[in-house]
Amino acid sequence: CCSIESSFIIWSSITHFWSIIFSHTIIWIISRPLL
Repeated sequence: CCSIESSFIIWSSITHFWSIIFSHTIIWIISRPLL
């Protein structure tokens, strides 16, 4: 039935979550010497 759709939703949510963490980490690393 809907296994492909649900797995896509899970995959996209995980990817979104990690991209936010990654971008925040990059911003933190870049802005840290400025502080």
